[in-house]
Amino acid sequence: MIRRILVPLDGSSYTDSALEVAFRLAKRGDAEVTGLVVLDTPGIERSIGPIPIGGMHYADLLGATRAKVADDHIRDLLGEFEAACQSAGVRYSKAKYQGSPSKWIFREASFYDIVVLGMRTHFDFESQTGRHLSELLELTVTPIVAVPEKTPIFSGESKSRVVIVMGETQKSIRAVQRFVAIANPDIVEPVLFMAHSDKDYVEYYLERTANYLSAHGFTPGEIIGTVGQVIPAIQEHFKESADLFVVGSSTLRRFRALKVGNVTRALIDDGATPLFIG
Repeated sequence: MIRRILVPLDGSSYTDSALEVAFRLAKRGDAEVTGLVVLDTPGIERSIGPIPIGGMHYADLLGATRAKVADDHIRDLLGEFEAACQSAGVRYSKAKYQGSPSKWIFREASFYDIVVLGMRTHFDFESQTGRHLSELLELTVTPIVAVPEKTPIFSGESKSRVVIVMGETQKSIRAVQRFVAIANPDIVEPVLFMAHSDKDYVEYYLERTANYLSAHGFTPGEIIGTVGQVIPAIQEHFKESADLFVVGSSTLRRFRALKVGNVTRALIDDGATPLFIG
């Protein structure tokens, strides 16, 4: 059961979508949502650039000015977060730190059941769009829901078509277990997908995963196995039809070792479909 949800805040429309999903999850189990803001001091220092001889005083003034602007922005973000939580009727807390946003998200994530954040991040003075999400995928063991600007998942308005991308490792299966723990069978239509050169291997894992889902009240729809390339197969079958992809983090490292591409990176770059990374 989810009891603590972490949402990094950056004030963008991606954060708005992340909060919508976090509120839906929180209401299912009376979970607490924590809004995290980070004063990006390394980013502020980089934004000042090289300091000429005799320019240290002016650089300090510029840094202080930019830090003040960023701090005011962070205070506004926390105020908007608090108002949104009160309007949604969910329990909440606030966290504020200084330093690298990605490092603080990683540290804090260890103490939460799930992290919900945008596929694109817009922290102050950072220019590498999506960099924090990529770093977090390499570091954290906490499940992540990464959302685009607009997402209907878990809304209950209609069944969400959830594509579960199966890999060869136990972490891929763990992603399924973690997803089952947060999803409502009444509003989810799971689709199973696996690519592997061994047909018997594919059939075994797809059948066992389908049985596991059924035992938890989920009715699998399509079950697709292929011996082809992973990313092209995903694009062929699910480019326009998936509402959410479920992937295991270590599965992606295995895919990379097989030289069939980085599935998560491709899906993040596409930016159109939410991801659940277990």
